[in-house]
Amino acid sequence: MCSKTKVIIVAIVIIIAGVSGYFIHDINTRFPKAVVEYYSKDNPLNINNLVITPVESRVWTLNDFNEAYPNVLYQDDFIYSDMGRIITYTLTYENISQEDIKFKPEFSDAWMWSSCLHNGVRKVTGEGTTTFKPNEVQTITLYARAYAGSQVTVSDFRNLKDNDNYLIYQEYPKKKMVKFDWVG
Repeated sequence: MCSKTKVIIVAIVIIIAGVSGYFIHDINTRFPKAVVEYYSKDNPLNINNLVITPVESRVWTLNDFNEAYPNVLYQDDFIYSDMGRIITYTLTYENISQEDIKFKPEFSDAWMWSSCLHNGVRKVTGEGTTTFKPNEVQTITLYARAYAGSQVTVSDFRNLKDNDNYLIYQEYPKKKMVKFDWVG
C-alpha cells in the first residue's frame, strides 16, 4: 500500500512540474524580454511629445541636502545619517506639442549599475502631476535615498559615483533608461 501511495505522489509531482513548465514556457514566449533603450543629454527621451533631458546627478549627505532643500526630509531620515545619502536627478521637461501635457515625473525609478541600487524617486518641490503648457520648458529635480547595508553594500555606498546612474521611465515592452552624468 505504501509503494502505491508513493507512486501516486510522484506521478502528481511530475504532472504539476510538467504543467508548470508548459505555462512558464508559454508566458516567456508570449512576453519576451524587454528591449533596452538608452537615452542621454545628446539623445533625450520623448514620451508623447514631452522631451525629457537629463541635466545632472549628485550625491549628497543628508545634512547637505537638508541645507539645500529644507523641509523635504523627515526628522526620522536623520537617525542613521552617516549611513544615508541622497541622490538627486535634475532634468528638463519640454512640451513640444501645442496642447497641455500632464505628467508625473515621479513615475520613474532610480537604478545604478554595478551596485544594483534600485529605488523610487520623489520631486524635491511638491508631489503629484505637473502640467506642462505648450512649448514650455521646466527644470525639475527628483531625489532618491540610498542607505548602506540595507540597499547597497558599505563598499558600494562609499563609491556611489563609480556606478552608471539611470532613471528608468518604462519597464516593458521597451525599457527606457535615461543615463545621468555625475557632478560635484
